[in-house]
Amino acid sequence: MNTHFAVASHILVAMEATRRRRGERPMPTAALSWSAKTHKIFILRIVKKLEAYGLVETVRGPQGGIKLLKAGDQITLADVYLATQEVERVYKIHETNDRCQIGNNVSDVLADVQEDLDMILLAAMSKRTIADITNDTLDTSEVKIAKGAEYTNYKADQAKSEVK
Repeated sequence: MNTHFAVASHILVAMEATRRRRGERPMPTAALSWSAKTHKIFILRIVKKLEAYGLVETVRGPQGGIKLLKAGDQITLADVYLATQEVERVYKIHETNDRCQIGNNVSDVLADVQEDLDMILLAAMSKRTIADITNDTLDTSEVKIAKGAEYTNYKADQAKSEVK
């Protein structure tokens, strides 16, 4: 598995957290790039995959950016995985000697095990949503939420409002 799943999850969690705070406005690519600490071009590659899967859309213009098409509780980690990963296997099955009794059969047996692993992985990922990950993230850390080109510390903003 490459980093596309992790970066896509990060993007969607950042967008869900920002949506909760600021509403349904598009999130600038620069803000997503800053949050994920990766190049804007890489973010756009991931966004293109998420768009093709129907999870986000790109809004052009001065107030443009990336916008969620579904609420975080409607996007499972399995959706993110399927949107971002080529069919990758936990292991690759090598070419075998079909004249050997073991070589002739081992690939089919290992392919069955691989299918079982794929089903287990997707079943586990189907149980968690972007909303779940967002909740866990907001509960366990100080989250910097993008606000246009400026970034504010979520906890600091809360503390200031409590003092007033």
